[in-house]
Amino acid sequence: VEICYVAEPVQGADMLPAQLFEDHCDTICSGAAAILYAQPDLPWTDPNRSAYYDRDFVEGWRRAYRFRQEHNTQPINGESDSNPVRKRQFY
Repeated sequence: VEICYVAEPVQGADMLPAQLFEDHCDTICSGAAAILYAQPDLPWTDPNRSAYYDRDFVEGWRRAYRFRQEHNTQPINGESDSNPVRKRQFY
């Protein structure tokens, strides 16, 4: 048996899946830092640091995307994982 899955948080989630956090912690932190440093009129505003962390976040996002593309497996029998075809018999 081979099981393939993708860890992804749902909208409004309070916690991240452990695998997502372990594999991409630095990337997630860079994205958060970029947003915080980009906030205008606050004592910690720094556009240069925001740009640095934004580049780091984008590179991490691209790295995760490339990993997913390289390790992508096709669903069984061409069915979609999110909405499989339901076969029913009616009289």
